[in-house]
Amino acid sequence: MRPVVMWRMWIPGLLAVVAVGGCDSSAQTCTAIGSPPGIGVVGPEASTPTAPDPASGDMRLEACWDGTCREYEVSRRWSASDPRRGFAEIRELPTEPVRVTLLAGGRRLGPVTVVPEPVTPNGDDCPALGPAASVTVDRHGTVRPG
Repeated sequence: MRPVVMWRMWIPGLLAVVAVGGCDSSAQTCTAIGSPPGIGVVGPEASTPTAPDPASGDMRLEACWDGTCREYEVSRRWSASDPRRGFAEIRELPTEPVRVTLLAGGRRLGPVTVVPEPVTPNGDDCPALGPAASVTVDRHGTVRPG
């Protein structure tokens, strides 16, 4: 082989090494993990007759913003491994204050105001999803944000 031909054979290899060497191996990988928009509900540790139980399946959540209130079913399908946790998927949930009232066992619990925020289940370097917020109900039926 002539020296010019040898040089031309090395060029693609050098370019590949330079391209790979310039990549940051610690870069965040964004996976297909999703996060539906909505409001999570965490019930009390031990269910009592006065406390609502997300596992009972008959809980609804009333969310109000922009002068309009809508009701949503609180489902356990998002956290079947923990019956204290429920979730109301709300596709149109804004990132502004939302008044939340829980409807369970013929009672209205709350209201409490939450501010849904975008969530980043894949880390801060990946696109935000959501928004989402949560409320917690104690054994006395008191609702609080978070």
